[in-house]
Amino acid sequence: MSSIWTPPNPILGTSGYWTPAGSATSKGSTTATCKTTLVGLGSNGNYTWALSMQ
Repeated sequence: MSSIWTPPNPILGTSGYWTPAGSATSKGSTTATCKTTLVGLGSNGNYTWALSMQ
């Protein structure tokens, strides 16, 4: 899981923002359904994820 910073663009007048991203790889012969949910995102790019597997 990671977070990418997009800086502000004064030409377009857009603000800077963080974009969280996540991925997972299945291991073994039994498949699982994985779900990640972004729970919180701070102004400095820190974030909190919730992960569930079924």
